Amino acid sequence: MSANSNMPYKEAIISEYANVRAEILQLNGQIFTILTGSLALNLTILGWMFSKDDPSKYLYLPTIGVITLFVGCLMLLNRNRLAHRLAIFQKEFIENRIPDICWGRVYFQYRDEYSKQEKGLFSSRFSSWSERIAESGVYVLSVIQFVNLIIFVLYAILPWITSGSTKADWLKVANLLVMVIVLIIEYVVAKRMTDYSAIFKAMNKVLNSSSMGIQLTKG
Repeated sequence: MSANSNMPYKEAIISEYANVRAEILQLNGQIFTILTGSLALNLTILGWMFSKDDPSKYLYLPTIGVITLFVGCLMLLNRNRLAHRLAIFQKEFIENRIPDICWGRVYFQYRDEYSKQEKGLFSSRFSSWSERIAESGVYVLSVIQFVNLIIFVLYAILPWITSGSTKADWLKVANLLVMVIVLIIEYVVAKRMTDYSAIFKAMNKVLNSSSMGIQLTKG
């Protein structure tokens, strides 16, 4: 088959690649919007609390902030997973046909190799967090949630401990429990939604069962 007869076929693949990359970039833009919007909303909530003469009367607001950021985390995780699904599709179905396109292969190989690098305890944790922050922004929101939790403790728990009171304020206890439960759920959900092994397996199975997979195997 001549090079000219292959040209429409190659152009179709490149066009599909361009569409996939455009969708990934669109999702990345949504991630940035969700991240900045969630941070701004939480800042507004806390700002309203601290604008009052007695912020301790509005301790439900940090809890609302934690829940708001939790919703933001779920949206970020969803967009991030969709972007990775597209990248995996690109790697399996596009880059196998045009070797010169290699973004997906390089990206996932980089993730694997980066995780194997030996580092000191501090540098390892810092590098890991910096990679995750760049990836989804979820951990940025998690840090701000802990800030909300600290604010709640400073205004609710510490005064109760220092006063020596034996009477519990069950509304404050309920708020604390809600925040802790939300953070635990968020941690579990984030661990599951950033595990892309199931997507890799499913996409690879679809590829191998398709005519393209059979052709690539023969090639």
